[in-house]
Amino acid sequence: FCVGGVKAEAQALGVALFLENTHEPAPGALVELLEALGLGFCFDPAHARVFSATPDPFSWLALRPGHLHLNGTDGVYDRHWNLDRGEGDLAWLEGLEGVPWVLEVRGDPEPSLRFLADRLLTAGG
Repeated sequence: FCVGGVKAEAQALGVALFLENTHEPAPGALVELLEALGLGFCFDPAHARVFSATPDPFSWLALRPGHLHLNGTDGVYDRHWNLDRGEGDLAWLEGLEGVPWVLEVRGDPEPSLRFLADRLLTAGG
């Protein structure tokens, strides 16, 4: 697995590279790999909820995510629903205000944007 050339090109372009959690059983499974490759961490809470033995998002925050993927899930399959569907809340986002995120939803993202706006207004953000 060679990322040296990709890292050099990304660095020359000023682009950050992130490794996303997918099927790892727990956050610790990524620590050595992230360090060895010198990559940032992209946290996808739906992947943690569906594919790992550690569904709680707070456990994954120890890896200091530099990027987030947000979508709704039922905890059974990585469905890429809007955030107003599925289970789980977004309390774990507190303190991550400066971390960029992507809505990974199928279809119109407007319900997710309203959901986020409602939560931010409720939280006083």
